[in-house]
Amino acid sequence: MHGTAKQSAIARNAAITGIINGGAALYGTGFTIVLTNFNMTTMQITPSITSLLAIALGSLITAGLLTGGIFFLRGRGYKTLLLTAICQLISALCNIIIAFTHTEAASTFDAYGLFYRIFTEPFGAFGLAFSFCIIALLLMWQWERRASRSSQTMPTTTGQPHQYPFT
Repeated sequence: MHGTAKQSAIARNAAITGIINGGAALYGTGFTIVLTNFNMTTMQITPSITSLLAIALGSLITAGLLTGGIFFLRGRGYKTLLLTAICQLISALCNIIIAFTHTEAASTFDAYGLFYRIFTEPFGAFGLAFSFCIIALLLMWQWERRASRSSQTMPTTTGQPHQYPFT
């Protein structure tokens, strides 16, 4: 499967979704870095190990989604795209759980925290939806490949040369 002519629509959709998701994750990771840097310079917060871990994990997921999507568009990189989408799914689930527990623990409405969560959504609700779509498309593509391979019957010969019908 080299080139786009032999590639199925499902594989193309998975690769393009991975690239779009990687771009959104790049935006979210970049915004998190800028926001953390801004808050450090204004002395509003000091970066915690969790924020630095989120930036590092976000950078790895971003790189994996972009390279996996580009390589899968070329016909390789299935495992890279799948494993990165699974990592983003886990990261998004953790981010959503942390956001809900933080919101319930806060006694006042924090518009800054809400603003922060909206713009870092590639690792929130949108990241959850994108990673789920990528995983579903990759599994459908794998099922489609297996179905097309099993439907191709090979002629069996029992020591005899193969004879075509009507010859």
